[in-house]
Amino acid sequence: MHRAPALEAAAAIAAGLAIKPDSPKILAQRGRLNLDLLRLEQALADFDAALALSPRLEVALQGKAQVNILKGNTAGAIAAVKTLLEEHPRSDIGIALLASCYASQGDIATALEHLDAGLAIAPDYADLIGRKIFLLDYLPDADFAVQQAARKHWWEAIGAKLPQRVLSPRKLDPDKRILIGYVASEFRNHSAAFALLPVLRHHDHARFEIVCYSCSPVRDEMTAAFRSSADVWVDAWQMSDDELADRIQADKIDILIDVSGHTTGNRLHVFARKPAPIQVSGFGHATGTGLQTMDHVLADPIFIPQSARHLLAEKVYDLPCLITIDPILDVPASEPPMLRNGHVTFGVFNRIYKISDEAIRVWSNVMREVTGSKIVIKHTLLDDPMLRDSLIARFVAQGVAEENVI
Repeated sequence: MHRAPALEAAAAIAAGLAIKPDSPKILAQRGRLNLDLLRLEQALADFDAALALSPRLEVALQGKAQVNILKGNTAGAIAAVKTLLEEHPRSDIGIALLASCYASQGDIATALEHLDAGLAIAPDYADLIGRKIFLLDYLPDADFAVQQAARKHWWEAIGAKLPQRVLSPRKLDPDKRILIGYVASEFRNHSAAFALLPVLRHHDHARFEIVCYSCSPVRDEMTAAFRSSADVWVDAWQMSDDELADRIQADKIDILIDVSGHTTGNRLHVFARKPAPIQVSGFGHATGTGLQTMDHVLADPIFIPQSARHLLAEKVYDLPCLITIDPILDVPASEPPMLRNGHVTFGVFNRIYKISDEAIRVWSNVMREVTGSKIVIKHTLLDDPMLRDSLIARFVAQGVAEENVI
């Protein structure tokens, strides 16, 4: 929740419910607050209570669909979205949520069709553009030119319209530490965190002062590790874009690093305001942002091909290797399971929408060549029977026996 302090919002909602305890709109607003705070069970209960009183309340249907998507209940999300679109067929949010449901099933092409339909209704709706940018990275037919064109659209429709900050001239002082600010929603148990944490741990604090602007309400053991690696920690998840830009500018950050790119929880609206003299994107979604106010994108000689670099809005700055992780030292070595199982087991631990039909075709070809082999696919969304059955069916269509997909 970026737009209002959670405590103030909760107090206002409680006061409203004290006067009108059966108000579906106020119940739905409490659901929105709980959703922003990732209290999914409480949010779902609030939305259900609101819908019991007003079955077609738009904000409650939106919220229920969002909660179900986050909980991995795709069938429940689709049901809420269909009801929403029956009542409000031009709802850009409803169309975006329907696209998310298709993406969860691995049908990226159909998800993008719905996003384009939504953009035809609301061409400057930032969330629709951001989702399209994110999903285009998983469409096999989308090359760098297509991906960067979508980022350019975000800048022209959204970023270019935001007022940029006027920064005071800085006196260069060789004895002063350089201030580096990291803006991220990933200071938690997140895939990007495993690549970013070693970087923060190895900063030279004699030469650099590290400020972390945390943009997620989630706190866990990874958050504690990041916090211990920072000189200054700022809980920024409740700050508006202007408030965060004000804080960054007041902190006199020299180099501001965006970790999130166009992924969930990003603060690119802040970077569009240019609150720091040098702005860089990298680590979490390091494929360019399209922002004219982003000076560099971090990569390595492999990550972004030389042939595509002219398409990016940013200058590419190569590290020796962009993705580095700490070695896993507390897991003892063991013999290959195939020796005791009598068959080879392949494994995929990734999001479903990253599993393309082309990938399944290749994996299935390999499995047919390796007699008796099985494949284990692990992701939280596969707790949803609808998604699990759909994924298995894609393997079966390629000639893999159902019992060999675990």
